Amino acid sequence: MKKYYFLFSFLAVLLSFLSCEKSKPLKINGYGNLKKDSLSVALNLEDFSSFNELLNKIDSVFCTDSVPKIVFENKGELKSIIPYGACSQIRKPFLLKLKNTIQISNDSIFKYYDYLFPLDSLKIIMRKDLLNNEEDERYCQSPKKYLIWVHVDEENLQDLSKTLDVLTEIYEEIMNDKNIQIEFDIFDKVPIPPPPPQLLSDF
Repeated sequence: MKKYYFLFSFLAVLLSFLSCEKSKPLKINGYGNLKKDSLSVALNLEDFSSFNELLNKIDSVFCTDSVPKIVFENKGELKSIIPYGACSQIRKPFLLKLKNTIQISNDSIFKYYDYLFPLDSLKIIMRKDLLNNEEDERYCQSPKKYLIWVHVDEENLQDLSKTLDVLTEIYEEIMNDKNIQIEFDIFDKVPIPPPPPQLLSDF
């Protein structure tokens, strides 16, 4: 009888432990301008049905003098990104050199005017940009000026978390920090030609 008592006690303790672990909130791995985190409003990607809806919510948060924080889960890890941006009602045009940017639309990368690459080239391209240090005038001048525009089609919103996960992993691996600048935006669809060999050889 004592044997069964100890067995039941052990199972009760084990179930209690597992229950606590399951209910324990996952730690959020934050990226972006974390100095603004105290002003942030969490926006969970799962709560949005379209990319346009997400963009409108981001803008509305910026326009209330708060900072949106995009929260998503991928591979069992919670991540958050404080995006680059400002309220559309007060935002002013500013000069931005295209060599300091990349655009990611669905599964394609748009770099420096008319060069397009598949998404699996992202690590090579980001490394070339972020480690350039003004050596090549065609690539990013400085990591502090590096801006990544991200867009997905309405029907591909579920893929956004995967793209953000890859972006943050690559940036952190190259720079050993989390100050990635990502702006969510809509850009015109461009026909995707094969990447020019002369630029691919640079990477």
